[in-house]
Amino acid sequence: MTSRCCVAEVEVSTPRYKTVHLGALMIGQTVRRSVPIVNRSILPVSASFSLSPKNADCQDISVLRLLTTSQMTLEPARLHDRHKVEQVTKVTVAFSPKKRMKQFVEEVSRSVSNMSRYV
Repeated sequence: MTSRCCVAEVEVSTPRYKTVHLGALMIGQTVRRSVPIVNRSILPVSASFSLSPKNADCQDISVLRLLTTSQMTLEPARLHDRHKVEQVTKVTVAFSPKKRMKQFVEEVSRSVSNMSRYV
């Protein structure tokens, strides 16, 4: 008999969203990119996302920020007409450089906790 551990499996909906290209912007321009996130575990998951930029120029909240900052509950996939339907939640990142910047890569960290559900 095998048992399945309830591990939070919150991830981007498709691999192409693992890297978000913000482009080369002129000073003062703003770009927003949304990243679709799904819960692939079997229970609802409570999650919040944050940025912790390593690049000093991005540490100013007016340069690089998440527009989706509140804690959210991500529901697990459901079966609908024998098809697995995933709830997609979008996390939006905004970028507005204040000076010329080299290309950089930053990670979005997540805080995830399983929600208890008694049946």
